[in-house]
Amino acid sequence: MNIQRLNYLNWIMLVMLCLVFGGKLSTWFIDYSDETKNSIASAMFVVIGICYLSNTTKYSKNWMKILGFLSGIFVIVFKFLDQNTMVFILAFTSLITPFVLNKIDKNTWSFFQNN
Repeated sequence: MNIQRLNYLNWIMLVMLCLVFGGKLSTWFIDYSDETKNSIASAMFVVIGICYLSNTTKYSKNWMKILGFLSGIFVIVFKFLDQNTMVFILAFTSLITPFVLNKIDKNTWSFFQNN
C-alpha cells in the first residue's frame, strides 16, 4: 500500500476507520455508558457501509454493482433495525458479500489502491 497515492476520500475513510476502531478498542478499557457503546457500534457499521458503497463503482458487471450497493446500504441500516435472527443473517451476508465479489471480479481494486 502506497500511502502517498491515496486520494482524499480514501484518507477521510481511513481516518474515520481508525477513529471508530480506536473507540471500539477503548470500550475494553473504559467503562462507557450503554448509549455510548451503541453509538460507537452504530458508527462502525455506518463507516463500513460507506466503504462498501464507495467500492461498488469499481465492479465491472452491473449485477455486482447492484449487489455491492445493496450490501453497503444494508450494513448502514442494520444497526437501526429491530434485532432478530433474519436481520443477523442478512447482516452477516451483507458484510461478507463485498469480499466474495472482490474475489469474483479480478478487475476490482482494493479500497486503499488508487486507480
